[in-house]
Amino acid sequence: MIKRDGKPVAALVDARLFERIRRLQARFDGLCERIEAGYAEVPEAEGLAEIDAAVAASRAGRFGALAVVLSDLILAAGRIRSSSPRRSISSSRSTRS
Repeated sequence: MIKRDGKPVAALVDARLFERIRRLQARFDGLCERIEAGYAEVPEAEGLAEIDAAVAASRAGRFGALAVVLSDLILAAGRIRSSSPRRSISSSRSTRS
């Protein structure tokens, strides 16, 4: 872990692990694009209401760990679709409480 002023700013990882992370990010980006395309014709208010309901249900424990991940993906895709310019997934997820 590389720190600046006591705060982590970077990490050294094995080259194979780094490549795996890059592949996973590419798959995640592709999934987000497919979700975004699926919501392209849905009015924004309706899509956001559906996202909020899915997030609330997953956080209430009615679905399971996979539903939490999927709802976060849907949330991220919705935020990407409605934002301009396009933001990264990590910054989209951090804006939601």
